[in-house]
Amino acid sequence: MRSRKTRESPLTVAFIYDRKVEHIAHGESQHEYADLSDDVTIGGITEALERLGHRVVHVSGIKALVKDLAAHKHKHWDVVFNYSKGSHGTARGTQVPALLEEYQIPFTFSDAETLTICGDKAKTKVFKCLATMLFKLTRNYRWFWIITKSQRANMLWCPNTDDPFDYSEVHKKLSYPLFVKPTSSSQCNGITAANKIVQEQDLQHEVEKLRSQFKDQEILIENFLGGREFTVAISGTGEFADVIGISELVWDTHLLRGRDKIHIDFTTELSRRERCVNKGFTLENVPSSDPLWGEVVELGLKAYTALGCRDGGRVDIRLTSEEQGSAPCVIEVDPIFGMRPDRSRYALIAKSNEVAYHDLIQEFLDSAIQRHEAMERGTVGI
Repeated sequence: MRSRKTRESPLTVAFIYDRKVEHIAHGESQHEYADLSDDVTIGGITEALERLGHRVVHVSGIKALVKDLAAHKHKHWDVVFNYSKGSHGTARGTQVPALLEEYQIPFTFSDAETLTICGDKAKTKVFKCLATMLFKLTRNYRWFWIITKSQRANMLWCPNTDDPFDYSEVHKKLSYPLFVKPTSSSQCNGITAANKIVQEQDLQHEVEKLRSQFKDQEILIENFLGGREFTVAISGTGEFADVIGISELVWDTHLLRGRDKIHIDFTTELSRRERCVNKGFTLENVPSSDPLWGEVVELGLKAYTALGCRDGGRVDIRLTSEEQGSAPCVIEVDPIFGMRPDRSRYALIAKSNEVAYHDLIQEFLDSAIQRHEAMERGTVGI
């Protein structure tokens, strides 16, 4: 990690976040706002910033930000620590960065453009396929389909059709097992054991259930990747991006899915909530001696930089199968990732690699400030 230049100069840091309990207290769905910040995460980031000597200004969501901008309070801020996930719309995570960009306020993490792409899993896959280096590296030419809000199917990489969706076409193009998920949900929201489709007759029921539950999102149908799953924690921007470490999700072989009697080998809402007691899976640090280390690191960094991620991010990668020589594939890129100090994957990876939580926070600030200074100088780079 790079030297930290800002530690000797305390900053006024506007910390923007969306507090989960405030939305739930107003009667809004806990399911809908599952990816908003809990008090442990907010407290952890605040404590780290204050430990580093910075003055923290709390800004609770986009409406509070708009009021502060109108009152010109932002003129007293040195930098924004942006941890806003937004509340409404499929591109809700882009709203705060877009405002900050317009006001030319330096902020941590990715810009609105990158968040738009990464916030929609279907768009991320399209981008990956158009980015030649990623397309070749993953060696993954799988078909995937998107069920649109208008109940029509668009097969990506092929002409759109106005015909009603025919599920039999999926059976022709994809091989079972399949995996279905909403395109714009994070934190495993909408993911249960039923999302893995083993039998052809279950596909339509599960897709329609997700469509009714996530009315503003498209549903992605793809081949299930049955191999090892890794999480790559990355810090920095552009040529300065570096991998902090890698963890592997090791699944509980005794946890079975319903009537199918098959092992649950992917993260669900339940396993995410209860991972602190190791229900469903455990996280294990992956040493550099692992035969797949180099390939996973390379793919993670290339996905991160190609999508324009900045300051920090998390890349989730799975192998196509458990067979030797199977290909690693990017399943998600998260530019604003879980940062709960006691159990988020990113924080645990950093801890396993002897990087303190407050040092992560400072690294993100340094990267953002140095990038902003470079832009003001008109220099090319980060």
